[in-house]
Amino acid sequence: MIYGQIVTSDDVLRSIVTTEQVTRHLATSRKMAIVNHYLYGVPSFLRHTRERGIEPIIGLTASIRIDEQIVPLYVYAKNLQGYHMLVKLSSAIAQTEGGIIPYRWLRAYSAHCLIIAPANDITGYRSPQLYDAFTDNLLESTTFAFALSRQFEIEEQMELQWLAFTKEQEIPLTYYHEIRYLHAEDAETYAIATAIRQTTTLDEVSIANGVYVSRSEQELKDLYADHADWFTVQEELFSQCEPYDLPNDLQMPRYPYDGDTMQLLRERAYSQLVEKGLDEARYRDRLTYELDVIDRLNFADYFLVVAHIIELAHERNIIVGPGRGSSASSLVAYCLNITAVDPLHYGLVFERFLNEERVTIPDIDVDIQDTERLALLQAVQQYYGEQHVAQIATYGTLSMRAVVRAVGRVLGIPREQLDRIASTLGATKEKQLKNALQKSPDLAQDSTLQTLWYHSLKLEHLPRSISTHAAGIVISPERLVDLIPLQKSSDDLFMTQWTMKDIEWSGLVKIDLLSLRNLTILQRILEMIRFNTKKEFTLQQIPLNDLKTFQLFQAGDTDGIFQFESSGMKQALRQIHPERFEHIVVTNALYRPGPMAQIPLFADRKNNGSPIPSIHPEIDHILRETYGIIVYQEQIMQIVVAVAGFTYAEADLLRRAISKKDESVLRQAEQQFISGAVTNGMTSEEAMRIFQLIAQFAQYGFPKSHAVAYAHISYWLAYFKANAPTYYFAAMLSFSSANEIEQWIRQAKRYNVRFLPPSLLKSRWNHTVENQNIRLGFKQIKGLSRSFYPLWKEIRKEEQIRTIYDVARLLKKEFTESLALDLIHSGACDELEGSRSTNIHRIPAALGIAQFGNAGKIKEIEGETYDPLVLLEEEYARLQLYISEHPLETVRQKVANTIPLAEIHEQMNHVHVLAFVRLIRTTRTKNGEAMAFVTIEDETATITAIFFPKSYKQFAEQLQERNILTVEGKTQFRRGEKEIIVNNIQYIGQL
Repeated sequence: MIYGQIVTSDDVLRSIVTTEQVTRHLATSRKMAIVNHYLYGVPSFLRHTRERGIEPIIGLTASIRIDEQIVPLYVYAKNLQGYHMLVKLSSAIAQTEGGIIPYRWLRAYSAHCLIIAPANDITGYRSPQLYDAFTDNLLESTTFAFALSRQFEIEEQMELQWLAFTKEQEIPLTYYHEIRYLHAEDAETYAIATAIRQTTTLDEVSIANGVYVSRSEQELKDLYADHADWFTVQEELFSQCEPYDLPNDLQMPRYPYDGDTMQLLRERAYSQLVEKGLDEARYRDRLTYELDVIDRLNFADYFLVVAHIIELAHERNIIVGPGRGSSASSLVAYCLNITAVDPLHYGLVFERFLNEERVTIPDIDVDIQDTERLALLQAVQQYYGEQHVAQIATYGTLSMRAVVRAVGRVLGIPREQLDRIASTLGATKEKQLKNALQKSPDLAQDSTLQTLWYHSLKLEHLPRSISTHAAGIVISPERLVDLIPLQKSSDDLFMTQWTMKDIEWSGLVKIDLLSLRNLTILQRILEMIRFNTKKEFTLQQIPLNDLKTFQLFQAGDTDGIFQFESSGMKQALRQIHPERFEHIVVTNALYRPGPMAQIPLFADRKNNGSPIPSIHPEIDHILRETYGIIVYQEQIMQIVVAVAGFTYAEADLLRRAISKKDESVLRQAEQQFISGAVTNGMTSEEAMRIFQLIAQFAQYGFPKSHAVAYAHISYWLAYFKANAPTYYFAAMLSFSSANEIEQWIRQAKRYNVRFLPPSLLKSRWNHTVENQNIRLGFKQIKGLSRSFYPLWKEIRKEEQIRTIYDVARLLKKEFTESLALDLIHSGACDELEGSRSTNIHRIPAALGIAQFGNAGKIKEIEGETYDPLVLLEEEYARLQLYISEHPLETVRQKVANTIPLAEIHEQMNHVHVLAFVRLIRTTRTKNGEAMAFVTIEDETATITAIFFPKSYKQFAEQLQERNILTVEGKTQFRRGEKEIIVNNIQYIGQL
């Protein structure tokens, strides 16, 4: 039996059946054809069909425009040449709006293809244009046929007309039956999937019940019993589709160089070794060894291409990370400036990265600042050619909460109810809906939600959208469209139609360019320092032995420090008390599930000199830097080499076998280890004990190469926070989300950083450093359009600006009342003539100037002076902070014995503070009693005051937003955040 029209879930929400499900369901079929829109899911289809002994046929669904008619077609590859035509056809379809292509494209890309046209409106095919298109004008190698389907209602008269027409024209006629779900009871689920795709409701989806259901061979024969010849025709048509294998030869990126790229790599590596001052025997030996391995594996071009991408970044002043993953273990990578980590200095093992006995494509991931990834991709594409570079596709799937929301919306369940359901399911911490419902019996048994659960469980984890992979790109020596299907991404660069796994299966080599916000922050800091000091400054100039930086880590003051921000990590830092860069590296490696249990022991041995028991003289020196504890994967490899005489390549295989729990490899490796250890003078008991120790720690050992590389980023950020806090906080504020602003302002004030208001004369869009103060940028003004700054930047270059009238005259129609109020209340006009109150009164006249120009002397309008507290609140509304002064500063002078919120610390059990109420959130306890979480704020910080039922009942009347209170209570720290459990308050006044 041949199933010629299967649509899989890879064709997003046009089918609810996966390739694995449909091949299992139709496992007795001889041939099976996929006809997704585009070539989505083809590699998966090939794998699953061949696993079950089914002959796969690759096809796609296309829509062709001929004159004013849209003609649907199934197009199948008859052989490998036809497949390459399909790749081009699919890529062409993906470039069009609505996926409809002109006929000439079909003709150009249908050689060696079988085309089956669903026989719908016969009238159109009687027109000369349509008839000629599929009879006289197709290429000789293209086969054309019509197909009727009784999936849909078709009048008997129409069927008879098609029979007569195809017989008269001698065009083959067969049947088609498109499968989009497997069972009749899946029909409504499919309709829901369609509604999700079309962003409509179930009532608006019109799909006849059971149309796209899979049918057995007998059911199909019964359905077309009066046309048994159609089955014979189908056999004859699909017999033209020969078995073939898709090419998946390795497509290594090619570095554009006419000579020997391996020789070029050697020359550059040795030259840079000398340039870095490392021209000594052990470095030369290591470099020669690595280069020889790269040569034998034929990976020279890969290294040169990655190095060139980094050069392209540097040429555009795009900051690149110091390394990522195991690539930091390579001296070649260091010499090519792919990484900034000297692997010999840190004892890193090359075989952890590249192993001749485990030949895989080298995996060099490159971190770049997140604001410039697109610019770098465009540069790579421009250099290597638009047809040779593409981003990689990825599926967004219907995750547990997403599928419930999507299905619920289609079923008409109110959004508020869906929010509550999603919140309850999320609280279970489960990833699978089935498991979450087991932990939420009230929801699972709710009779009104059974339809929601039924369909959600069927659709969960199916693809919902296709988008660009966050990191992966491919660079091919051949035109990509000659190898794989392409489409355009949202940023107008080419993107593959296949996902990462399928791309690697095809033989293409991916390179990961990962966006990292922390690098953007570092770049912003460097730009401000260079601008203000007029001196060049690089990250490599930062000393790795700075006392202030270590003190910051020791105190756990690591908010905003890459990888060290969590409360648990802060606690680990306070325990370990880093005093060298290597201590930061090891803390990063230890704070992982499993090894974090060793943190107290590590800290005790490091700080208190507790004895370190000897494991064995052969390996004690390997564990010296980690105080007798196995932390790094590299240590495991070093132990295996030292004890059992393994090569580093063999040691890497053993490490992988342990981490993957590969029992067969592990047993063999264990015997080899014990044999080698005994040969080297150990007893079998000692060898067994050491192997068991290795096996225990290898489960969670962390790659030191990655820890070292990322510790550099952490250290650099901490260095600036400790030594140049104004620059650090200016950068953090520039790239923080709105809900993070308040946190960074509080931290900056704790570092005695002062803020200056936005300035029409001095501010840029982002925040800047001015005389060791932070000058707020225009981005801080809430609601101000980003388009304002480029316009204003050009205006103020040439003009002298003294008054609000000058601003209006220069901005003309762009000057509005709301803009004027935003600029005045934020302080951006403070350097102009007049107070804030005066300038507010000048707005009407300024609007007239903006509209009609300066018409002579302006009549000043006298007005009242606004209440300073009102102006402060307007300032806060625009900036989310107080700049001029804090409204509590005057009040504090009259209230005795209170401390600022920022001075509360963990050693304080009871506090008395002065603050005002910013926000009140009431809730109820399990017993139904009312309580409140109240956000209180003073001039130094914002924290939460908790009013349990007793105190809430006593003080509820005084809890009003903007009320100024003194608050007494017990302190507590949760997840690193200060809180006060209130036992008494006193009303002082109101803002």
